[in-house]
Amino acid sequence: MNLTELAEFYTTDKGDSPGVFGHSHGYTHIYETFFSPQKEMPVNLLEIGVWTGASLRMWEKYFPNAKIVGVDINPECKIHATHRCIVEIGDATDKHFLQSVIDKYFPEGIDIIIDDGSHLCSHQIKSFFILFPFLRENGLYFVEDLSVSQLSPSSTDTQFTDFLDFANYLSEQLIYFKNVSDIYSTITDVRQFYQHNMKVPQLSYFNKHLHSVQMFHNLCLLVKKKRNLNYATFTDDRMLEIDEIWKEAKGKQFMINEQRTEIELHKNELAKMRNTLCYKIKTLLQQR
Repeated sequence: MNLTELAEFYTTDKGDSPGVFGHSHGYTHIYETFFSPQKEMPVNLLEIGVWTGASLRMWEKYFPNAKIVGVDINPECKIHATHRCIVEIGDATDKHFLQSVIDKYFPEGIDIIIDDGSHLCSHQIKSFFILFPFLRENGLYFVEDLSVSQLSPSSTDTQFTDFLDFANYLSEQLIYFKNVSDIYSTITDVRQFYQHNMKVPQLSYFNKHLHSVQMFHNLCLLVKKKRNLNYATFTDDRMLEIDEIWKEAKGKQFMINEQRTEIELHKNELAKMRNTLCYKIKTLLQQR
């Protein structure tokens, strides 16, 4: 059975069949694209939000060799634990609780994290900040039901209006590097700063480790992978080399400017000669 069929079999609304609230999200079609290469592998999967346990049963069947842990704040969800699916009760925004779960079950890191918890924007962001660093290289972090975070009451715990707004903030760090003056620079700008021996912006954690931000219908995927930002690895010797190249380039530019100046002088001389000739011709015509 594929993942969508499993979702229907276990009555979770992540597939094409309506769940308890009468909605089908179709997430399984997206999940299968990313999960199928890892289907038989011993992946580490953490899901925030257990509720009826339907999705845990689906993951358990789809990933036969995975270690699966679900966390939920409702103690009644403990009944959905099995010999292969662990359920831990606690607050998914509590750093100490999540750290204890990681230390106990995922000391080597996590491959897949799925946030299907409260859907409150502040909760989603807190969980993400805590858990994303524990993803392994090429790890996948999914946040479901983005529209709910927009409809949920605003919180003073975050400056973002919803998770989509937060995802946009993260996606900017795939392109821009913020310096001390709150000016955003691209990688091209930063290389120019190096060439001019100017101060460069400090890399944020997400500048270094966020590989992509991908948006689907009501679903966001954030991929962790170290980025090769080679400007950040220049040594002092490399800086000297760049300085020399820059001086050489400026020298060539100076020569070009001198040639342009000389051309302009010739053009001015020619213009004067033309004006003089035109004056003489006009004078001769008037004498006739």
